[in-house]
Amino acid sequence: HLLFLFLVLCYRCYFVRRLLFFFFLLLRPPPRSTLSSSSAASDVYKRQGYFVFLLVHYCAQDSLRIPRTLRCPTFWGRLAVLGGLVVLVFSLSLGPFISVGALPQMLSRLFPVGRGLCHAYWAPNLWAIANMADKLLSRVLGLSSSTARLTSGVVGSQTMQSFSVLPTITPTHCALLSIGGMLPALLRLARAPCYRRFIETLVVCCLTAFLFGYHVHEKHVMNALIPLGLLMNKSSSHGSLFFVLSMLTCFSIFPLLFRPQEYSLNWFTMAAYHPFLYSYLKHDQSENSDRALLSKLERLYLFVALPLLELFCSVLHPMSPLSDRYPF
Repeated sequence: HLLFLFLVLCYRCYFVRRLLFFFFLLLRPPPRSTLSSSSAASDVYKRQGYFVFLLVHYCAQDSLRIPRTLRCPTFWGRLAVLGGLVVLVFSLSLGPFISVGALPQMLSRLFPVGRGLCHAYWAPNLWAIANMADKLLSRVLGLSSSTARLTSGVVGSQTMQSFSVLPTITPTHCALLSIGGMLPALLRLARAPCYRRFIETLVVCCLTAFLFGYHVHEKHVMNALIPLGLLMNKSSSHGSLFFVLSMLTCFSIFPLLFRPQEYSLNWFTMAAYHPFLYSYLKHDQSENSDRALLSKLERLYLFVALPLLELFCSVLHPMSPLSDRYPF
């Protein structure tokens, strides 16, 4: 809720043209809780959208023509103001850590590149598919599989978390894939910066970082869901995407409450929120568009396939003989 209110405040600052205050908010120091996770690492990817938007919209005044812009004194003056603001914010947020010599420890917590490709409960991204593929290939080729260490719930080092068949994935590989996936959205934003494209770029950057990021947590998908909520009434496509992503987000963080006595909390939370969200979006779409909120394939996936998967994971799998050998 606090993050959502923060985004609404940024939204308000943008429309009253207080761009410097808006930028100051975006460069806020991370809260204390993020020092114990890699959520700050995922925030780095979002900053690229902020940078492109402010560079073109504020510094270049919506006209990024390289030869002409570089000769404009106003561009360099505004860029110097933004640069000074960056230095000020980072000095205030990192200065205390530098003064006590704790900066290396803080950076190791913010960017846990030494903890391996996957988190304890691996997020549903590209590397989850790679884990399964490596497991199957090792069985087909008759090799001893080391993928169990990746999917057993144990957080390990990069050396410990290595594939048996597939090549080793390094943080550099993840960074290149993430940046490559963000480039089309960033270029689209640079050509015509506006509020709607800015939010859409943030969503693309967050989803790309979630799909290709290194040591990604399940809850990081909420970084894309929350800004997308600001656009769910803009069009039928945005509303449909928000509902689908909302349901997938809830399912992806179910493993955080993994005890049997906690399953009902997952289900009741899902049942209390999404029917109302679906009714609201469907009513809103019926007034503005003739298009259905969800396609037949999306309804089949969300309302049939996902509940069956949850039934297997929460009820059938713990009672089967596979639960001892494959607990996750």
